[in-house]
Parts: sequence; C-alpha cells; structure tokens
Amino acid sequence: MLCSVCPEPGSLTCLETLHFTVTIPQEEQDKQLAEKLAAEASGILNWALDGCQAWQREGLRPPPEVRAATEQYREEEDDLGEFLAECTVAEADATIDAAAVYQLYQGWALGRGLTDKEKMTQTMFGRRLGERFTREKSGGHWCYRGLRKP
Repeated sequence: MLCSVCPEPGSLTCLETLHFTVTIPQEEQDKQLAEKLAAEASGILNWALDGCQAWQREGLRPPPEVRAATEQYREEEDDLGEFLAECTVAEADATIDAAAVYQLYQGWALGRGLTDKEKMTQTMFGRRLGERFTREKSGGHWCYRGLRKP
C-alpha cells in the first residue's frame, strides 16, 4: 500500500515504512522515462516475478533502515502504548475489568483532547488490548490478565 499518511498503528503488522530521501530536481528528471520503461516492460515484469518468487521462498527481509523507520513510526503513533504507560501498571498476576480499563482510556483520551474520530471505539480498543494481554472471563465479566490500575 502506498500512502502519504500512514494508517492506524494497529494495522501496521503487515506494512513497512519507507522514507524517500532523494528528490530528483525538475531539470534533471528524464522526460522520456515512461517511454523507456514501457520499452522494457517484459524485462521489468520478469524482474518483478523473480522478486515475488524470492519473497515467497525467503520472506520479506527489509533492510535495517526500513525496520528502524517502521519501529520509530509505531512507537511515535502508539496511543495505546502511551495510555498503558501513563494510566496502568503491568503486573503478571493482576487483572483489570475490560469496561473499567476502557473507561480509564476514555478519560485519558478526553484529557489529551482526542476527537471522537481519533479515539478508539470500545471494540477496537478491546481488539488492540487483546493483542498485548490475555483476555478472559472472570466473575461474569471480561478482563485482561497482566494489567491493573495504578
């Protein structure tokens, strides 16, 4: 996916961040590039197919610069991680009620000035929290293991 604005961090499990650090000045741009590439279309297709086969065989191995840029973006845009660090305590044997932790999140989001569009819905919040903590039923209520109120 090519985008100029990165998607919601929780959806980044299959995306990598690429920074394009070179801009070719207008006067140096090849005005016949499209025609040159069209003339090489079959070779370009073969190169892409070879790359696809290598990817299927070996997996995607992004260079260190891409891994670092992706990790930096995830950390900078991880509202859930910020909320957890500021408003909860990770503790192996602890549990927190799902509704209670979402209520904490709503208060935190309000304090940060997040709009309704920026805030996670309860469903999305639960899904993303469930990626980090075990969700279980206790006393008729859903809760998350490994997390507690401060």
